[in-house]
Amino acid sequence: MRANDILKLAQLHRVRVARLVALESDLRTKITALREVEAEAAACQSELEQAHRQRESWENEWQSWLRTHGVLSRGEEYNRYHIALTAWERDLQEQLAEIQVRQRAAGDAVDAARRVVRKAEARLAALDERISQSRRSLLSTRDLRRQRDAAESATIAAQQVRAAWSSVPASDTI
Repeated sequence: MRANDILKLAQLHRVRVARLVALESDLRTKITALREVEAEAAACQSELEQAHRQRESWENEWQSWLRTHGVLSRGEEYNRYHIALTAWERDLQEQLAEIQVRQRAAGDAVDAARRVVRKAEARLAALDERISQSRRSLLSTRDLRRQRDAAESATIAAQQVRAAWSSVPASDTI
């Protein structure tokens, strides 16, 4: 691999890092939205539990009154209270059901965003490895070239020395 190819991979790496940062930001936004819906669901569930406790209290009071007095006085008032409690509980149950639908959708969005982030992280890690491998290969190729060039230079120098020695007459040698 050439140095120019490694530069292109490095540019691709910068693009993928920027994309990963954007995906992580999107994931954080979706997690925040999910937490908000979860808080809304918890508040609605708490209010529903309060309505159930109020109904229990009303039922106990009604039963106690009936046992003590044998008949209901203020029957119309109890009936209105029962209707109001029932309407409140139904409204809360409907609200909770709607919130739970949004909560599931938000949870699905978070799960999908997490999968996309994990995939982007894996792609980035693979690209990191490819760049590292390419750099090692380029360095190894350069080292081999240097060694080959040094060997060729030594061979040429040795040939030149031999040629110089062989051109010297035997009488000039020691």
